[in-house]
Amino acid sequence: MVTNLIHARHFANLSSYEMSLETAYFIAKLSTATTLIPFFLGLVRFRSMTKELKLLLILLGVSITCDMAALYHSELKIGPNYVGDAYRLAEFILLLILYYKAFNNPKLFKGFVVVAFFYVLFLVANVLFIQQEKINSYTNIILACFFIVLAVLFFYKLMKDLPTLVVYQLPMFWINVGVLVYFAGNLFLWIVSHYLVTVLNDDFKIYWSFHNFLGMIKNILFAAGFYVSTKSPMKSL
Repeated sequence: MVTNLIHARHFANLSSYEMSLETAYFIAKLSTATTLIPFFLGLVRFRSMTKELKLLLILLGVSITCDMAALYHSELKIGPNYVGDAYRLAEFILLLILYYKAFNNPKLFKGFVVVAFFYVLFLVANVLFIQQEKINSYTNIILACFFIVLAVLFFYKLMKDLPTLVVYQLPMFWINVGVLVYFAGNLFLWIVSHYLVTVLNDDFKIYWSFHNFLGMIKNILFAAGFYVSTKSPMKSL
């Protein structure tokens, strides 16, 4: 995603490591390229897609746009964290709405609004006063924990109120797996990132390559969700 292209280059010169910058940068660009797979699948089926899948398509579009901005952030004179945080904010809001619709429970509305308010408040405070120009890992950790919980709760809902015997025919099944794999896999990375960069002066290439690999898996799973929606047009999330 957006941090794929930023941090692999931004922290590459801090120290030496076995993985070359060229390799790490190639993996970052490959991860970004995989975003095009679910994006184009979504465009093909746009008119008949549910509103929830359209939200995911918008998120993918934002991701591609931010990745392009990240690629040229030096030329555009935009700080790398600003691009990254803009994407994380969009990701949080769009996924939050998607899960709200997927749970289909109006009672969750107030709770989601409260969570959104405090997350946005903390994100702004973190950018301006806490981590500032450093890797904004604190907001990423909160984001990961929140969506891991939502993904697990959605699987519980799915088992309890299974709308079909063939669960893999549900687009939201694949989307939820993608969200869980991505955020669960990255949680440890974001927890240790601040320490690795600021204390150990680590170049972070190997860790962001792992992050990019998880991004590829997530994009493939999202693509599976869009593909299932094309095969089963009448199925909801």
